[in-house]
Amino acid sequence: MNISVIIPVYRGEALIESLVERLAKSLPKFSKKYEVLLVNDGSPDNSWDVIQKLARKHKWVRGIRLMRNYGQHNATLCGARAAQYEVTITMDQDLQHHLLNFLLFQYNFVRHLLNDIN
Repeated sequence: MNISVIIPVYRGEALIESLVERLAKSLPKFSKKYEVLLVNDGSPDNSWDVIQKLARKHKWVRGIRLMRNYGQHNATLCGARAAQYEVTITMDQDLQHHLLNFLLFQYNFVRHLLNDIN
């Protein structure tokens, strides 16, 4: 399964670089093809500059810049519409989840759901 991870970003300039570096270590354990969509939700800080830097550094990171703050749910939906892969995982920018356990839980949930459908 290929994975798209959607992360709405608001005032996240100090957090997202560390989050992406952690994802760089975790995502290859789940899939050969993956992407991270960082959706800048009109953040007034330098989040967009950090997102652009990360997108240049990692081919699998894409940035989406909203014109203004539309809220976390709308930013997440915007990312979902842009997602390329069949499995979509959403997460917050705040690093409060133990990343590997969080990804493992969501990945296994989707895998079992797809097995039940087939």
